[in-house]
Amino acid sequence: MNAAVHADLYVFAWHPETAKSKADHRRSGQWRFYVVCEGKLPEGQNTISLNPIKALSEEFTYGQLADAINSAAAALPSLKSNLTSNNGSSG
Repeated sequence: MNAAVHADLYVFAWHPETAKSKADHRRSGQWRFYVVCEGKLPEGQNTISLNPIKALSEEFTYGQLADAINSAAAALPSLKSNLTSNNGSSG
């Protein structure tokens, strides 16, 4: 694991609307999200730009974000036990 990494899962947010007349950062529908597991991030790198993030993750809307995070977290061995114990389920 990369020593500079502090999480198992990262959510990157991008606001693509550039027209000043339309852009409203308070509107969740204008944002796009990317969910990336720590193991997919480049080693030894402190920053990452949008194109590499797009190569690592599908794009999600705000409405899809919770499911995307839950799916990615469920795939991580370090988080599986926490998710199942918090949900009261087994396996």
